[in-house]
Amino acid sequence: MDSGRLGVVTLTIRDTAEAVRFTTLQAAGQVRRFPGWRQWTAERFEVRSGAPVAIGVDGEALTLEAPIVFATLPGALRLRLPRHAVGISPAGRAVHLLSRSTVAALAAVCLGRPADGHNTAGA
Repeated sequence: MDSGRLGVVTLTIRDTAEAVRFTTLQAAGQVRRFPGWRQWTAERFEVRSGAPVAIGVDGEALTLEAPIVFATLPGALRLRLPRHAVGISPAGRAVHLLSRSTVAALAAVCLGRPADGHNTAGA
């Protein structure tokens, strides 16, 4: 954040097999090994399109007209921490990996099967 650069990530998944592979690599903390993963930094990032663009912002689905420009405003964000908390971040200590059951459920969904293992054929 203090470098004044944006972190940009794109992900391209072409089929179910790639979705399963990505999910497996994500569960192992190895997403950068996925061929459809691209990651870089930039001071500015622009999305151009001849049609409205579906995006997600903080978990909300939105549709925006292009061009969409992303840029940083150095110094716009200030964090205030208590003196006893300097250098301590609960988020930095937590390791968030998917459990085996979650990976299995995601793989089932990618394969068009119910995530709970129940067969819904004929339902």
